[in-house]
Amino acid sequence: MGGFAWSTDGRVAVGVVAPDPEVPAVAELVSWQPESGDLRRVPCPGCAGAALTGDEVRTISSRVVHRYGVRDLVERGTMPVSLDYPADLPHWTPEEIERLFPPEVIAATEHTTVVKYSPAPGSQGGPDVAVGFGEDGRTAWRYESAGTMPFSDISVNEAKDLVAFNDGAQWGCDDSSSHPTVLDIDTGSARAIPGLPEIDPGHTGVADVWWNGDELVVLVLTARCEGESDPRVLTLGGESWQVRTADSDRAARVLPSGATLRAFADGRAVLKPADAGAPPIELGGGVYRHWTPMLAERVGLPA
Repeated sequence: MGGFAWSTDGRVAVGVVAPDPEVPAVAELVSWQPESGDLRRVPCPGCAGAALTGDEVRTISSRVVHRYGVRDLVERGTMPVSLDYPADLPHWTPEEIERLFPPEVIAATEHTTVVKYSPAPGSQGGPDVAVGFGEDGRTAWRYESAGTMPFSDISVNEAKDLVAFNDGAQWGCDDSSSHPTVLDIDTGSARAIPGLPEIDPGHTGVADVWWNGDELVVLVLTARCEGESDPRVLTLGGESWQVRTADSDRAARVLPSGATLRAFADGRAVLKPADAGAPPIELGGGVYRHWTPMLAERVGLPA
């Protein structure tokens, strides 16, 4: 039902959850404060995606954006929006598409709410469209993908003014293309991103997108019919990509407790407690979405 969004101070996480993703009518909006353990939830039928701006969280159910207080989850208002669908859809009605591929809120500022949806999904679920809606619910800007897959690995930067995601197409095991896209949340303008370097023979594909401060971090794999290459980490802090080692950190954050959490390219995560004498804790593998708080205090990634 979409990932969790963290407050800028790293002390609150909010997201939409459902016991069964196939039954969005029983979805709930959840607010979690990890330091105190406080967990709040309210029914949010059909909701998908969550974005934080200031002390407010926004989500969407069908074609209505809902606004809630971040900590108390008291609803503050709603905003109807318009989602355009082709008039000659061959397989589904717009209502069926919204049930199978629900629109999601992916980012927000004080004045803009960004919703992604698939107006005419193909066999891979895409392409997607991102729409920025103003405070009056009118369309402020629109970004259309030229790919075949839904936007994925969506991440908002620490300043909360840019949203990055994986955008791409796939036609076969040895014929695919994906790349990170970065949009200004208020204007919809796309930031210039240099092409990904070819690390190994094959088609370089993006497996994850994240921010480390103002540095864009991308996990890439080289796709081939005989299998994928080892994951590599690329970082973009200027005009060119920096290729890091295969076992490099993907991201590192200082948590509110003072502990440091590092996620690695191979999916491992290691927690170093705040107590200097305490040993690091291996959290296991499979950590391919890095949901740690975006705090001002960061840990640099080694070269």
